[in-house]
Formats: sequence, structure tokens, C-alpha cells
Amino acid sequence: MQFNSQYVDTIYLSRQAFQPHNDYVGLFKVIDYFRNTGIKISVWRPHYFVSVDVRDYERAKTDTRFRHSILHQYPLETTNKKYLCMMHNDMLFHKDIIGDMLKAFEEGASNLIGTGSIGQCWSCPAGPD
Repeated sequence: MQFNSQYVDTIYLSRQAFQPHNDYVGLFKVIDYFRNTGIKISVWRPHYFVSVDVRDYERAKTDTRFRHSILHQYPLETTNKKYLCMMHNDMLFHKDIIGDMLKAFEEGASNLIGTGSIGQCWSCPAGPD
């Protein structure tokens, strides 16, 4: 946050039924760290566990609880911001990368939906489109 906090309005945290390494305390450390910073924290608990190999496109279209249980889908649908930066929780920055990404959007094509290394969207349970 040293380099990018001016761009951050809300941090979305997913509280899984089974946190990796049984680390339930880590979630509260993040919440405490951002207390009184002006950055909002949104914690949600997916209703289902949806593995990356599950591809139920029809259910994703009609079942909001199922769709919001897909990794990253909840913030994609609930943010009211023009841009959403998604990343792992173990990232370390040495400069302002969000500013660089915003510049790429400003200078890029009008239909640009991502910048930098993009993950495996083709395998998303919500569908490749």
C-alpha cells in the first residue's frame, strides 16, 4: 500500500470455509491493519466451494450464490468502480504499478479489459466469455 493506496477504495477478502493452512487469524490481521485508513474492507464467505474444474455455465447464469462463489466473481459484480485490480495476497510492490496499469487503460483500446499477466480466464467455471 506504500505505493498504491491513493487508488484503493475497497479491499475484497474471501473468507473460505477452510482457510489455507488453517489461518483464520490472518484475515483479522488484514482488517486490523487497514482500520482507520479510509480504505474499506469487504469480507464475504462464498456459499459454495467451486473448484476450477467445475463448468456449469447455465447455473452460473441463474444462481447468484453459485456465481458469487466463483473466485473473484463477487467483487467483479459488486464494485461500483470503473476499475478493479485483482491480485494474490502475497504481492510485494517496489513502485506504483496501479498508476502504470491505469495509464495502459487510458492509452489502450476502448475494449481493453486487462493489463499485465492475466490468469486462466479460459478455465473459469462461469465460462470463457
